[in-house]
Parts: sequence; C-alpha cells; structure tokens
Amino acid sequence: MPLEISGEPVGEVRIVSDMHEPKAAMAQGADAFIALPGGYGTMEELLEMITWAQLGIHKKQVGLLNVDGYYFACII
Repeated sequence: MPLEISGEPVGEVRIVSDMHEPKAAMAQGADAFIALPGGYGTMEELLEMITWAQLGIHKKQVGLLNVDGYYFACII
C-alpha cells in the first residue's frame, strides 16, 4: 500500500482505494459544500459537486468562501 504524508488528523480518518471514494463519502455525509481557497484539487472537488447537483445526484447547496477575492476570476 502506498504511503501518504499528512498532518495530524482532525476527526475521522478513512483509508480509501481511489479518489472517487472520499468524494462520494463527503457528498453523502454533508449538508452543504463550501470551497475555501485552495489548489487544483479543491477546484476539481468543487466542480464535481456542482456537476453532481446538475445531474440530480444531490440537492445540497454549493458555495465559495471568497477570501481576499480568491475566486473573483471564477465568478465574474
């Protein structure tokens, strides 16, 4: 099993077999989705949650926390 370096865990830690599994678990357990400023992985997860909403997979709110205008280029 490949190892991954991570910081101290906060809350529950799950070992997953692929990248789809944590997103599906996150979608199932969440009441809503709020994207904070991040990198490519954050954008990929945000867009997947928006796509799942469009496909009717979930009916939860999806939002951005636009810290210091981080997301202005995406929303204007």
